[in-house]
Amino acid sequence: MHTWNTIKTVSTNKLDRAIEVLETLERPVSSRILEYLRKNGKSKLMDIALHTQYNTEILETQLEKLCLSKAVHRHDDILGCHYTINARQLFQTRKSVQALAALYKE
Repeated sequence: MHTWNTIKTVSTNKLDRAIEVLETLERPVSSRILEYLRKNGKSKLMDIALHTQYNTEILETQLEKLCLSKAVHRHDDILGCHYTINARQLFQTRKSVQALAALYKE
């Protein structure tokens, strides 16, 4: 068994995942969603759609990506679902990005 192959694959997958998270967070629609959730707390899709003026199809896709990046939590209940911001994860992401940026100051 070649463990070097497995290690390389895991490292590549983690790097790809990190890039995907950062690309998701940098999108303008993500910024508007996160800002709305930060100000208003627990919100349903329609509330977010009314505030951001994005159609629900775009929002559903972006909210799914934000949930996968762990920046947003989805909570399901009997009446449907709502979303909340994951401040701890966003803080950790910001800290990591700042540390990386510090390495590349010109």
